[in-house]
Amino acid sequence: MASGLVAICLWGSLAALSVLAGPIPPFQMVAMTFAIGASIGVVRARRRGVDWVRLVRWPARVWLVGVGGLFGYHALYFGALQLAPPAEANLVNYLWPLLIVLLSAPLAAENERGRLGWSHVAGALLGFAGVALLAFGRGLHFAGDHALGYALALGCAFTWALYSVLSRRFGETPTDAIAAFCAASAALSLLCHLTFERTVWPASRELWRR
Repeated sequence: MASGLVAICLWGSLAALSVLAGPIPPFQMVAMTFAIGASIGVVRARRRGVDWVRLVRWPARVWLVGVGGLFGYHALYFGALQLAPPAEANLVNYLWPLLIVLLSAPLAAENERGRLGWSHVAGALLGFAGVALLAFGRGLHFAGDHALGYALALGCAFTWALYSVLSRRFGETPTDAIAAFCAASAALSLLCHLTFERTVWPASRELWRR
């Protein structure tokens, strides 16, 4: 339970910490954060006696879903927060629970016919009602000047929903696999950063915030 509560706190603070980190380019941010996560995961796996072959010996489809989900979601997420107001972008991003409900039946094979049941529809309607209440009840404005940021945030929602649903086809993903996916995501992010972005090193106060 404690680890679950910590995970919720970390997840909930992601947007705030990303904004406080300053104008660090999206791919650089992904490379930095996943390099830290991968290092911790790999060290932990090695201390438990996991060899290097076991760290990377996963089917191609598992690699595709794992790296695509982690790298794709976070690159889109950090980009959305830099191109659109954080509150609005985060609200669009949090359509992913609604999309998970809608995609669970056809993609996760939760029933034999792969169709949405009444529980899926009811859950989707409740989720959409919650999003609408937050959007209009708090007077959020989706200006056209930030359309690209909103599009990236919507891409976040679809990416994480697909990652979550498709991962269920492979059963429970071992921690060692997550460490390998983080390492691959960090390497891919670094390549994209060096190709498309200018490096912006965070100030000392931003390092503490990360």
